[in-house]
Amino acid sequence: MQDIQLASDLRTAITRLIKKLRKESPTGLQLSLTERSTMSLLHQHKALLPNELAAMEMITSQSMSQVLNHLFELGYIIRIPSETDKRKVNISQKRAKQRCCNSGMSEMNGLQKQ
Repeated sequence: MQDIQLASDLRTAITRLIKKLRKESPTGLQLSLTERSTMSLLHQHKALLPNELAAMEMITSQSMSQVLNHLFELGYIIRIPSETDKRKVNISQKRAKQRCCNSGMSEMNGLQKQ
């Protein structure tokens, strides 16, 4: 019974912390944590397939599709057809948006060091 209460209290504390971090984040008004993490992965790997991003984020392909659609609508990513398989599309960051994402990544790195 104590474990259940601890888990509930921890969930509440984490939810409040995430909300506070989003409010204080310069990129948080536009991007969710998953979207920022996806942009960070694209920055590290330059271009990835949607299913690769989904696996790295540990979310379903359908959820990643929604994330990518939102990032595309905001102009953060581009879709590049694969040269070897025309059914596949690589996802990459738009160069003009990298500065904004770099500040978001610096912000996330600062949190990880605390």
